Amino acid sequence: MSIEHSIRSVKMPDEPHLLRKKWWEFCWWCEENNPFTKFIYVNSAEEYMNMPRKDRTYLYFWYNHAIINGGKRILGSKADRDAIDTFLKYKFPIQYWIRENGFKLKVKSSLMWDKVRCAINPRQKWLIKQIPNEWNDKVTLIKDINFAMIVHFIEGEKCFENTDYEGSSEGHAKFAKELIECYNYIKNERPNLDKLYWSSFPDDDKYTGDYLVDYADTHRLEKQLEDMDTKWLTWIVSNRRFLWT
Repeated sequence: MSIEHSIRSVKMPDEPHLLRKKWWEFCWWCEENNPFTKFIYVNSAEEYMNMPRKDRTYLYFWYNHAIINGGKRILGSKADRDAIDTFLKYKFPIQYWIRENGFKLKVKSSLMWDKVRCAINPRQKWLIKQIPNEWNDKVTLIKDINFAMIVHFIEGEKCFENTDYEGSSEGHAKFAKELIECYNYIKNERPNLDKLYWSSFPDDDKYTGDYLVDYADTHRLEKQLEDMDTKWLTWIVSNRRFLWT
């Protein structure tokens, strides 16, 4: 994603509810004061390995991670990191195993939980609703699904409430203006055109026998719908990298 698409001005949300704010503050305090996730700043692997055990551990048992800040890279060189890793495996085998496997277990359980809760409550239900159970051709699906994404982007993701497009860049401002036009077409202009199209078929008592004359208005509206759909579907694909909040 280019800089123009990725950098944007975000509208800060209103102050959260007091209880929610206190809960966040409590969670942050627990994270900051968790003795098992603390680290030590050192200048080299040798400095860390030569430290007294009491300075390198919590309660002489649980080692604190080392962050090497002597060089330009805050985590030091690969040689330093490998040396500390080997040292911890030897000096703290139980703790090292718990840390490494505990972290992997935490990641796996988190991913599993995400899969379970998303299976129970799919996050793309709004999109699934656009796909009928009966047969439907790709021509219609392409239109319906892409247009549904624009509607959800504005109504579901509240893009204009979360992003200051005018304050982001000229490209974002242009996108926002065209997004409103696209949304207006999908919600208002197209339904009106569609109604006109289906009401344009000639009544039995008005047939002249000349196909081009009888269906002239129908063909005109059909082409207008086709051209406008193509215009906005092309626009959606061309501007897809702006469609995030």
